[in-house]
Amino acid sequence: MDKKENFVKRCVGLPGEKLELRDRSLYINDKRVEDPEDAMWSYDVRFNLTQTDNERYRTEVMRLLAKFDIAPGNVQPVHHYTNQANINLALTNAQYEKLKQSSLVEFIAPCIDSLVSEQTNLDIFPNSPLAPFSSWSRDNFGPLVIPARGMRITLTPENVALYQRAIEVYEGNSWEESGGKILINGKEATEYTFKQDYYWMMGDNRHRSLDARYWGFVPFDHIVGKPVFTWLSKNQQAHNNSSSVRWNRMFRFVK
Repeated sequence: MDKKENFVKRCVGLPGEKLELRDRSLYINDKRVEDPEDAMWSYDVRFNLTQTDNERYRTEVMRLLAKFDIAPGNVQPVHHYTNQANINLALTNAQYEKLKQSSLVEFIAPCIDSLVSEQTNLDIFPNSPLAPFSSWSRDNFGPLVIPARGMRITLTPENVALYQRAIEVYEGNSWEESGGKILINGKEATEYTFKQDYYWMMGDNRHRSLDARYWGFVPFDHIVGKPVFTWLSKNQQAHNNSSSVRWNRMFRFVK
């Protein structure tokens, strides 16, 4: 690898498994997987607060968010301002349930990336403008099969976008397409057998995480270990000049 950078992500898909996201819910081998306890998603929110005084409005909002332990880093303005929402929050299910009961919340709704067949989303793996990939999103993704060591696939125009990078970059083969044919290491190939296992990694902050939905498959030789203990946890910035250290999350084993 030319660049090595460590990421901490949750392994949600194992070699050989079929993976799919349907309206943000994860399915493995067509069975729904329970969400992690602290998984987060984005919500559009409008507060029942006057905006005549911007500083007072900001103070009231930040006080409310601090009450529900919502970190400033999980707050974003809604750039396409509407009458319904003026702020976007990344919330756990527990935070969402508490926040929607607040009298200061006028409107709150989950953000789900919808499927639009004509839309091309080149940021989403496998970064292809072709159908069906052009309609994949963070919340509606797949299905795809994660490669496993010894798994043999037939190479087709439909799956080349999914597996080319793994075959060429992670398994060290040359790849060429000429005259409608695929050449691997200079020889015509209609199928391929994978040399190592691959995994699917996702962040628990599902709408604000750079993970396998953007990178694709993670090969076994890129996995360097797993976190077991949190010795320091900090917000990106403090609440109202208070300490940015999250003491309630420190010195705990990682679930």
